[in-house]
Amino acid sequence: MKKSLLALLIASTLVLSACDDKDTQAKLQTAEQTISQLNAQLEKSQAELKVAQEKRTEVPALQVKPVTLFEKRQEFNRDPDSIKEDDFGVSQSYVDYHLSSVETGITWLDDLLYNELIGDISATEDKNLLAELKALPTPKDRLLKLYEVYYQEGLAEAKEFNTFGNELSDSVFYLGQRQNVVTFSHSMYAFTGGAHGNGWTDYINVDINKKAKIGLDDLIPKANQSKFQDLLWESYKTYRQENSDGELYANQKDFYVSPAFYFSAEGINFVYPPYAIGYYVEGDITLTLYWNQVEDLINKAYLW
Repeated sequence: MKKSLLALLIASTLVLSACDDKDTQAKLQTAEQTISQLNAQLEKSQAELKVAQEKRTEVPALQVKPVTLFEKRQEFNRDPDSIKEDDFGVSQSYVDYHLSSVETGITWLDDLLYNELIGDISATEDKNLLAELKALPTPKDRLLKLYEVYYQEGLAEAKEFNTFGNELSDSVFYLGQRQNVVTFSHSMYAFTGGAHGNGWTDYINVDINKKAKIGLDDLIPKANQSKFQDLLWESYKTYRQENSDGELYANQKDFYVSPAFYFSAEGINFVYPPYAIGYYVEGDITLTLYWNQVEDLINKAYLW
């Protein structure tokens, strides 16, 4: 705006001081062109500023609400007189399915979380179910339908006393936001009989500018992934040295960069489920690469 005012003053001065000049008209036209150019530049700057502001405010401070989406449990007792030798003494059984998430009030973000819980439905072998899922209007509808199918399968197993129990739990929690990255954790637990169930934790990092989950290829350019994995392997060896007297559970050939990661003030934390790089009793194992180790290897958009 100041540039436009200055241009007007210049134009006025030219008109007053050169009213008898034969070049007045030409100078006036030049001044008018200058004003037009400055106005165009001003409009462009204002438009760019508006876009930048919209990007920054598209996801304001999230008002996250935890929601229970699915929760069903049934228990069954078998008549002791009906138990046969090949029933392995299973006299009781149960089915327990739980699904919870968070709602942010932002449709595309909530849908992204639902789709993460669903996974890849194209791998569904039941073609009729696949067609039914695809026909449903929203990711939330598809998720609830899929969980009901899972529950009915577990219910049938429990009624037949094929196992002591059948349990499935999925829970999403909001961890926080820093600049353009919003992070959620996804805790899973499954039990289908046997000595124990199995639980693990995944992480969902969302780039709100791109409206997409941040995957390993987004975080680490392919050209840097081999070096990055070498650093993580060294971190793993240090972890085993400090926690298991140097005994390595995993070998370097099978070692990988975990797709489950989250950011912190120290660096990037990679989380491995039980049996991946450690024994079941160790639970999830977290390996950290510090910012000074990875600053030249990762996408600059995700540096802290």
